[in-house]
Amino acid sequence: MKRSLFVMLFLCSVGSTAFAEPKCTSPSTYSDLIACAELRSPEVQAAQLEVDRSKALIDAAGQWRNPELSAETFQGKVGGQNQGETDISLAVPIELGGKISARKDVARGGLSFAEAKLYESRAKVRSQILLKLHRLRQVAHEQEIAEEAIQTFTKLIGQYSKRPGLSPEQQISFSVYQLSKSEYELKRSATAEEIVGLDAYLKLNLGVGADQARAVLPLSPKTWPKIGPTGNPRPSPRQQILQAELDTAKAELSLAQSEAWPTLTVGPSMKMQTEAGQSNNLMGVNVSLPLPLFNVNGGARAAAAAGVKLNETRRELGLREQTLRREELRKVYEQSVQSMTTSLSHEDIEKRHRDAEKLFTKGVVPSALVIEAHRTSFELEKTRHERELRAIEALLDLYAIDGNILEVNL
Repeated sequence: MKRSLFVMLFLCSVGSTAFAEPKCTSPSTYSDLIACAELRSPEVQAAQLEVDRSKALIDAAGQWRNPELSAETFQGKVGGQNQGETDISLAVPIELGGKISARKDVARGGLSFAEAKLYESRAKVRSQILLKLHRLRQVAHEQEIAEEAIQTFTKLIGQYSKRPGLSPEQQISFSVYQLSKSEYELKRSATAEEIVGLDAYLKLNLGVGADQARAVLPLSPKTWPKIGPTGNPRPSPRQQILQAELDTAKAELSLAQSEAWPTLTVGPSMKMQTEAGQSNNLMGVNVSLPLPLFNVNGGARAAAAAGVKLNETRRELGLREQTLRREELRKVYEQSVQSMTTSLSHEDIEKRHRDAEKLFTKGVVPSALVIEAHRTSFELEKTRHERELRAIEALLDLYAIDGNILEVNL
């Protein structure tokens, strides 16, 4: 079970940073928020307790069975004379066939599985909280765009309201500005509702609200890491789980084979006799051994062997599925990054919008262009945010498959 030891050492090494006491009440970086999420997560806590329980089960599996003490005493008269006899024996069970080591191997397989589930839970929590933080940054920016559009249309409506008379074209522009303002007020309301949902999520999982988290939100990625066609040799959480299940099945087969061997009980015996006032003590050895005539545990061995084949097949299919999934995620990630690289950046969109805003205030731009400029800016930012979030999600899934999500600087 070298894999179990490797997984344990790996988790301890990467866990020393993640499980260090973070600043949950006053976070200074978003990494503190991620560490808080790991510590507070019920799923991670349950997985950690399962690891502790599995460690205790290894010691329990290696325990020897307790010896048995038996005693028999007889008193009576034989031929008119008092006679007594007492038999005392101590029987120590000795399990043959490697039963203890087989039980410990089964327990070690359970520990490997529990450690893999802990790794998987931590990776899942990290991905979820990081995606929520990025989304909070995005939706806050979308709300700012909606607010800016509302201010622009409010200003234009105010300018038209001050005029003593409006031409038919100006009357239509005035009406369209009012409609556009109402539209962006609805969009602002939608972003506010999403922020409320994110605020509730962060309070539940971090103990801090959206307002406090905004001070340490991750920035929009400027550069994106390169992802190769093949991953790291380190096993992913899914791969660790599949391997742990296979190791456990093999250990259960060894245990079933060992159960075919009988358990020998052996120990000292003493017989104490009294007859006609005389005492005699006899010493001996007792041995007990069940004979495997009717049952050699064939059914359990066949079932355990089938379990090994089943888990071998599951592991092969799981690894094949993971390979295909990784290639799919890599393509999604590269396409998302490519689309963001070739499209306008946040800075370019804002600069072009500011330049157009100057023309709006001078009144030299038709109302249709004013409305279209704001709509395009808002929709472009929203679409870019969707691609950005999809790229981050794919990248985190790739890190999880490559088995280094707990180590990389997110």
